[in-house]
Amino acid sequence: MNKKEFQNLVIPLSDKEKGYREYPLRSAEIYHKDDVLKLVGLDGVYRFDVASDAFAFFNRGEILSDRESLSFHSNLCFSKQTRFSCVPLHRHSWIEMNYIYSGECTAIVNGVEIPLTTGDVCIMDTEVVHTIEPTNENDLVLNCLMKQSYFNHRFTERLANSGTIAKFVADTLSENSSHNQYLIFHTATNPLIRELFEDVFCEYLDPGICSEAIINSYMTMIFIQLARCYQNSKEREYRDTSRSYITEVLRYIEEHCVCCTLADTAEHFNFHPNYLSRAIKKATGRTFKEVVDGSRLLQAAFLIQNTSQAINQVAAQCGWSNLKQFYKKFESQYGCTPKEYRMKQTTE
Repeated sequence: MNKKEFQNLVIPLSDKEKGYREYPLRSAEIYHKDDVLKLVGLDGVYRFDVASDAFAFFNRGEILSDRESLSFHSNLCFSKQTRFSCVPLHRHSWIEMNYIYSGECTAIVNGVEIPLTTGDVCIMDTEVVHTIEPTNENDLVLNCLMKQSYFNHRFTERLANSGTIAKFVADTLSENSSHNQYLIFHTATNPLIRELFEDVFCEYLDPGICSEAIINSYMTMIFIQLARCYQNSKEREYRDTSRSYITEVLRYIEEHCVCCTLADTAEHFNFHPNYLSRAIKKATGRTFKEVVDGSRLLQAAFLIQNTSQAINQVAAQCGWSNLKQFYKKFESQYGCTPKEYRMKQTTE
C-alpha cells in the first residue's frame, strides 16, 4: 500500500461515520448493548479490557467498522478514530497514542480538556481516564494501542538516552507507577512525524516480508522523533523565558552524569557555580545533585534491566562509589531494591 492508497482509505467518510453524522446518538447505543463494554467502575468510567484477550474486541467490527478496524498485531493495534462518534470516559490496560492527522479535536484526559490540532500527539499511560469528544468531517485522528509487553528490553534500550521518553517508558513498565501520566507533543513543524505515521500504517495494512521488524523500526523512529520534538519545545520555552542555556545544561548533565560536578559543569558553560545552581533549581525544582542522581538512577535502572552485570558493577559504572547510598537512593526512587527490580523485569 502506498500513501495515496492509505489516504484514500482513511480520509473519506465510512458508511458508519455517515450514519453517526446523521444520527449522533446512535454511536452511544453500543455502550449499553455490549456486555464486554458494560463494566463500569464506581466512578462511572467504562473499562474496555474485560475480555481475556484485551485487544480482541477491537477486531470485532462493533466499535470500529471493517474499514476502520484496520488490522491486527499481537502487541500493537492501529486504527482511526470514528468521526462523529460519542465515546464515554474510559480506561484500559494499554498505552494509547493519538496522532491528529488533520483538523482538530478536544481530548479529555484525567478530567482536563486538552485542545489538539494537526500534528499533535498525545500518549497516555495505562489506566488513564480519557476520551475524545465527537469530531467533525475534517478531523482525522489516528490511534495506536500498545501492550506493555511491546516495550521490551531491546526497545527501551534504544530510547535510553532520550530523557523524558525513556522515563515515561520506564514508569509505564514499573509496578510502582501510579499509571496516570500523559504526554503532549506538538509536531506540526516536523514533517517526518507525519511521514512515519503514514509509513507504519501502510506497512501494518499491507504487510510484506519482515513486516514486524519494519513496523518496530518505524515505531522506534516515531518515539525518537517525539523525544526530539519535546526537547526542541523545551528549548524554545527556556529561550522565551530567558533561560536559554538550561536545556543544554540538563542535556550535558544527563550525558556526563557519571563524573560531572557542579564546578566542572559551570566552567563548561562559563557560569559561576552559584548562579548555575540557582538557575537549575529555579527551572526544575531540583538541586544540581538531585538532577545528577536522577540521571544516574535512570541509567542504572536500564543497565539492571537490560544487562546481567552485578549490582555493585552497575552502581560503580553509574558513578556511585558508596554502594549503601546507591541502594538507598534506588529503593527510594523505584520502591524496591535493585535485585527485586531486576527480578520483576525478567518475570514480566
